[in-house]
Amino acid sequence: MKPVKKIAVIHDICGVGKAAMTNIVPILSIMGFEVCQVPTMLLSTHTGGYGKPYVQKIDGYMTGCLTHYIEQNVTFDMIFVGYLGTEERIKEVKQFLINYREVNPEVTIILDPIFGDNGSCYSNFTMEYVSQMRMVLSYADIILPNFTEYCLLLEEDMNVIYNNKDAATYPWHKKLERFTVKNAIITSIPLSNNEEIGIAIVDEDNIDILSFQKCSKSYHGTGDIFAGVFCGAVLQGDSILQACKRAHSFVVECLEESMKYDYDKREGVILEPLLRKLL
Repeated sequence: MKPVKKIAVIHDICGVGKAAMTNIVPILSIMGFEVCQVPTMLLSTHTGGYGKPYVQKIDGYMTGCLTHYIEQNVTFDMIFVGYLGTEERIKEVKQFLINYREVNPEVTIILDPIFGDNGSCYSNFTMEYVSQMRMVLSYADIILPNFTEYCLLLEEDMNVIYNNKDAATYPWHKKLERFTVKNAIITSIPLSNNEEIGIAIVDEDNIDILSFQKCSKSYHGTGDIFAGVFCGAVLQGDSILQACKRAHSFVVECLEESMKYDYDKREGVILEPLLRKLL
């Protein structure tokens, strides 16, 4: 048996600005995993701060990959689904997950919906896109929405501000049952003291709430760093709670390192010097 586990990462590739594949691939590689890239689209830069990037869509590529993988008995221990970008890609990834699960029912599927933040969808997404994304939720073992994405997907009020007790007693798992989602990590939950943000870890019927001090600066690509470490930790055998703590801790280290320097924050966090900590 090959000693290295293998993960398929379905995500976009951007040439400049550390986000998406650019962050996830080195993280998973240094954690000891073989990363198989299935790009959803190619961008000259990420979409935050560089103006309108050049975008090359890759129609049919995902379906072609799946057909080839099944023909050649290629197996994955995990599939991570990130940025899809169009309703056509959502339909394509849904079929990818259905067909692959049939030949490898043991695969772990993790979905980060990536379509909004700070109370609204990103400018290139519509509520129809959100509606299509709902159709994919039930095919994932774990979903990783931020609070905005969670509220839009489940049609919940996102103007609610929680204290730690409220967040701990809120029926997160009951809301997710509608889409037969058993496990979720919901990030960036607003807490009432306005100095902290929360993360809800919904693991079957258990709910854990982690609260953390807000960072004074924000950088692009931190969600991808979180997702990369989280996936790697789960593959290493961590519980969802342990994986979440490790992922958040590493993101904080990257933020603290980045804030030591004065540079254009649209370039993303300083990741490379800290990768050795994931060995």
